[in-house]
Amino acid sequence: MNQTLFNHLILIEEIITEIDMHDLSREERDELVDIVQKTLHHHTLTTVLDHLPKDKHQQFLTKYKHDPDNIKLLAWLKSEIKIDIEQEIKVQAAKIKKEILAEIKKAKTK
Repeated sequence: MNQTLFNHLILIEEIITEIDMHDLSREERDELVDIVQKTLHHHTLTTVLDHLPKDKHQQFLTKYKHDPDNIKLLAWLKSEIKIDIEQEIKVQAAKIKKEILAEIKKAKTK
């Protein structure tokens, strides 16, 4: 997955460690890691859009698509969103990571 301004908020090393405990080919491992990254990315964008005023969605998406690692965009989001969006992203990512880890561990026992 490409670098984005949210990567520092969502650490996936714990999930990768769990994935690496499975007997997977390199291709299978990489595909699974990619799915995890995309899932977390999707949920992060959903979290941002859930808290960003609707009239700002297009502006955000255009800026994000053009330059997804521009730290100024995070500052802009903080000015537009009334809650601590970084903290909310961390909270939501932790929930999703917990669900992903549970699924991976469940697959291990099958």
